[in-house]
Amino acid sequence: MRLPGVPIGRPIANTQVYVLDTHMQPVPLGLPGELYVGGASLTHGYWGQPALTAARFLPNPFSDTPGTCLYKTGELVRYQPDGTLLYLGRLDHQIKWHGIRIELGEIEAALRQHPMVQDAVVLLHEAHSTTPQLVAYVVPGEAAEPTHRELRRFLTQRLPPTMVPTLFVMLTTLPLTPSGKIDRQHLPAPSLLARATPERYVAPRTPVEQQVVRLWEELLKCPQIGVHDDFFELGGHSLLAMHMLARVQDMAAGTVSLVQFFTTPTVAGIAEHLATGQAITQRAASDGPVALPRTGPMPASIAQAHFWFFAHLLPDLPFLPSLICSACEAFSMSEPCSTACRRWYNAMKACGPRLQAWRINYSR
Repeated sequence: MRLPGVPIGRPIANTQVYVLDTHMQPVPLGLPGELYVGGASLTHGYWGQPALTAARFLPNPFSDTPGTCLYKTGELVRYQPDGTLLYLGRLDHQIKWHGIRIELGEIEAALRQHPMVQDAVVLLHEAHSTTPQLVAYVVPGEAAEPTHRELRRFLTQRLPPTMVPTLFVMLTTLPLTPSGKIDRQHLPAPSLLARATPERYVAPRTPVEQQVVRLWEELLKCPQIGVHDDFFELGGHSLLAMHMLARVQDMAAGTVSLVQFFTTPTVAGIAEHLATGQAITQRAASDGPVALPRTGPMPASIAQAHFWFFAHLLPDLPFLPSLICSACEAFSMSEPCSTACRRWYNAMKACGPRLQAWRINYSR
């Protein structure tokens, strides 16, 4: 996958640049790392800020000249095949999202590639939701304003699913600091903004839809949810969807599978599944599993196919079911053994009638 970014060329004369990892070791060609700068043009530090100087100006491990330093820029870059550098963003904007480290600058660079986007900023919002959400603030171009669905589809073609923001916020301009940088602290909170798709709002029409809408508003912290609004476009994700469907099951005495929900992730879709009988509206009457009828040979499961394969590959080595059966027979014919061995034998003997994998016969 091609990483988005901005080419910044090669270092100027008497300047050395290095792309290093967190241990200040060079990264392979094409992999992202932090940019370090050294050479004759490097300054001696920050005026009147010794702590910041010590943190940013580090001893150069690649030079034999005493006292030379490298400047730790905090910029994320990578080398291209032609030897030029590609700027990917700031490392201080790197976050951990769903167990994966994400560089927000990569998402912003991908958004700026959209022909109807003039500028974009991506943040991880945690204060106004039950779970953190990736929020993209977009300044549209002068020609037209892209829809949320278009932006999501555009990013899905260029980024992994975990890097696609859950919310998109349209702004006329981005707030700036006195020095001209983007003021991320003054970006509006997504919970105070208008809904993503106000033009297609449809109020709940049935008691079931009203219950589901109230549940979504509670989980998503989003007011005025319509029956045709997409759960994931409103900021939901798969883990929250599982929690929501469990609440629906307790509330409506029926279940909607994840497959059904992902097909139609709307309030109307849930209500339709519950009303038309596509959901399981009656819970199982028995406390345990119900055995399926066995009227003929059954196809082997993956585990059973493994048993069959190894039994033919290594005929002199007993595979698991035969090994356990032989052990049980040995215990039953042996003289008095320890209490632990006897308990193990009784447990294995009791498992036989319950585990079909121990009672199977293989045939080609």
